[in-house]
Amino acid sequence: MSEIKYGILAEDSACKIFIEQTIPQLEELFCENMSIRFEHESALSNKYKPNGSGYIKKKFVRFVRDGILSFGIDLCFVGRDADDGFHNDIFLTMLKELDESGLDSKAIFFIPVQAIEYWLWYLKAKRDNPEAEKVAPIEEKARGKMKKLVYGKTSGLRTRHTNPIVEQLSKSFDINWLRQCSESFNHFVNEFEQYINSMK
Repeated sequence: MSEIKYGILAEDSACKIFIEQTIPQLEELFCENMSIRFEHESALSNKYKPNGSGYIKKKFVRFVRDGILSFGIDLCFVGRDADDGFHNDIFLTMLKELDESGLDSKAIFFIPVQAIEYWLWYLKAKRDNPEAEKVAPIEEKARGKMKKLVYGKTSGLRTRHTNPIVEQLSKSFDINWLRQCSESFNHFVNEFEQYINSMK
């Protein structure tokens, strides 16, 4: 049995919780017939606290290098919201920076368009209507509106209110259904699948 030790660097607690709960589901989907087990190195993830997209930009290369050299990890999941930027531009910029550092094969990026709440909204829509095969794209809608749809309000949001909602929505969901709805989520899953296929 091969063990893949990984760390998570995310711009906020919602992103981190989502990925913490998604990785075991991806493992189940793609590694069922392989002798591979993913193990979260929480000491690394906890060392780098979620602190916004600017923090991710500054720290993600250091995070990956630190994970490899100090924690013996095999893979890093690095996530930030696209906000008003273009998903592909952000992805290519981060990939280039990792490549120039010699670390390009050690990270998988997750970059929701525009924010993690868009992925969460799709999951909420599926939970509320389990028979839905697909829902209309919502990436053009304002971020404030999406926060209200997911969390019930936009002002005074605290992690004690939002984290349980994120946990509930992401603890078990149809990976392939969300891939159909969100190009940015599909991109992330494709990156994960390519990583697994490289081990065959």
